[in-house]
Amino acid sequence: MALVLPYLAFGLATRGQAQLKQLPSWAVIDFVNKMDASKGFGAEAAKAVASSLVKTGKYDVQAQDSVARTVESLNLVQPLGDINNILRVASELKVQTVVSGEIAAYRVDKTAAGKQAKVSIRTVCYDVASGLPVNGAAVSAASIVRSGDVSDDVLINDALSQAAASAIDQIGRQNLPVGVVQNVSLNKAYLNSGSQQGFKDGMNVIITRGRQQVASGQLQDVNGRDSIIYVKRSFLGIQPGDKVRAIFDVPSIAPELSADGSVVIQRPKARGNNTQFVTTLLVLGLVAFLVAGSGGRNSEVLSDVTSEAYDDPTNGPSILLSWTPNAFQKGNQARQGWIIFRNDLDTNTTAALNAPGSVLSALDGPTARTTQFSNLPPNNFSVCNTGPSYTSSAAPVSGVTTGRPYQYQVQLVFTIQPGDLPGGASSTGGGGVGGGIGGGIGGGTGTGTNTGTTTGGTTAGTTGTTGTTGTTTGTAGTTTGGTATGCFFLSERSSALGFATALARPSLIAPATNATMQFPQSFTFNSVGSIYDITVEYVIQVSSTLNFAPGTYIQNTLFQRRDTGTLASDPIDLNDTALPSSIRNASTVYWRIGAKNVVDNPGPRPDSLTGKRYIFSVVNQLRRPAGPPPPPSN
Repeated sequence: MALVLPYLAFGLATRGQAQLKQLPSWAVIDFVNKMDASKGFGAEAAKAVASSLVKTGKYDVQAQDSVARTVESLNLVQPLGDINNILRVASELKVQTVVSGEIAAYRVDKTAAGKQAKVSIRTVCYDVASGLPVNGAAVSAASIVRSGDVSDDVLINDALSQAAASAIDQIGRQNLPVGVVQNVSLNKAYLNSGSQQGFKDGMNVIITRGRQQVASGQLQDVNGRDSIIYVKRSFLGIQPGDKVRAIFDVPSIAPELSADGSVVIQRPKARGNNTQFVTTLLVLGLVAFLVAGSGGRNSEVLSDVTSEAYDDPTNGPSILLSWTPNAFQKGNQARQGWIIFRNDLDTNTTAALNAPGSVLSALDGPTARTTQFSNLPPNNFSVCNTGPSYTSSAAPVSGVTTGRPYQYQVQLVFTIQPGDLPGGASSTGGGGVGGGIGGGIGGGTGTGTNTGTTTGGTTAGTTGTTGTTGTTTGTAGTTTGGTATGCFFLSERSSALGFATALARPSLIAPATNATMQFPQSFTFNSVGSIYDITVEYVIQVSSTLNFAPGTYIQNTLFQRRDTGTLASDPIDLNDTALPSSIRNASTVYWRIGAKNVVDNPGPRPDSLTGKRYIFSVVNQLRRPAGPPPPPSN
């Protein structure tokens, strides 16, 4: 018996481990009933879909009563309909995928044997991290034919149950491809999967890390077992090991059934007098004229968003951001303010910086500050938002940390005059611009108190003069300003090209100032490496002039290092004939060390002396030893 117990215990442990295997977490939200919202068929459809998911054994599905309690706790009412509310509930439930959809059509037909219900439903599976559809199905189904005095509702619920089972079966069989990022380079990520796993050229994908989306992109150069992702949006930066999922386009279905009861796929009309379509084109043309102009990247209003490490004389190690509007024809009058997001914060809400619409740059320094972001709803150009709807950060936002890589996005708050909108919507003013952007800027680092709630201003942060609580550390923010009327909207966020890492200047150790040079000469200095395990490239510049004038200096790359502490160069012969004669003959030689994080793109702001993209140390100098005395005269 003693010999049997260990095997028995091992068997139980193995079974327990199998039971503890973590399944993907899903939740199902009530469907929208397009036929009759007063009927409870939407809840029945959700219950049937959840039941069908559970039966597969592949998913950890939240109980419907748990979903209902969460909806109620958020003061929402099902069916939710709006994707933002669906994602709020899913985030609260901490699930990876949320399912919702619509009941497009249903009817009850009479037959010789009795009655039969037929339905069509559209089921969509959303990735919670990105909010994008990653699977789905558009199906129709029929109930069994039943005779006798059976209600239509019973038959319709039966048909919904059949449709749910069919939809989940189709979703399971689609087996949408997933993969893992193997390596990353500038604006590209290399995927460990290809056509053999179901990926195709041109397929749109999202990249996630845990429950958070970090980027999106499009596949190109798809081979049998590998692919290249061309990054379209980068929020937190891509790393090896990130997960990749394809985005699925669920077809729309018409609010009708075909004669035989099958689903009717709704395809956009190529021609015809479609008022809504024409209206959309007019608005998009207007916005393109106001914001993007020619030369814009897709729907982004900016080009050349650049983030550069910068040793600011006042603030120290910082990040300097700059951007260019794409032919903004309306000038400063339509640009109300810029919101800058940084990837170490909650990029959905918390802004790292604000800037008035009249400027095209901002400095992200090490000092904490209160910032503001806009609660404007998704752009609907048939609705006039009469204010920017700013919310201050719940707590002061931290400044940049030296040695930590960051990525940035820039978003514009802009106005369109009511008469330029479809239908000529009316507006009563832009209340809050003065307090929101003007008061909150303070030259890029100040904090506002939202007191400018009625006067607002197009140039609030630069022309207002009478504010009383506009800033705490900045110099340009005020609570009042000019007047701003119009309808407020948010642009797409435009991402900076790559990373930027604030670095301290390398501190020089030896040789000491005015020391006599050695042949060869070694140079020692302190590393600028950090706890964030960055790889730093170091260079040395040697010159015969204090301002490192062109033609009087050389630059040599010393090494790339990740360690901290004291670093030393290999010995350098300052009498080497390969050096410019000006250096070999100079009695005083000037030298300095430059540093940059190798992943930064485009790199630190160009140095004021030589234009090189490094953070340079102070300049030190060496004395060349005096030559031998002249021979004695006769």
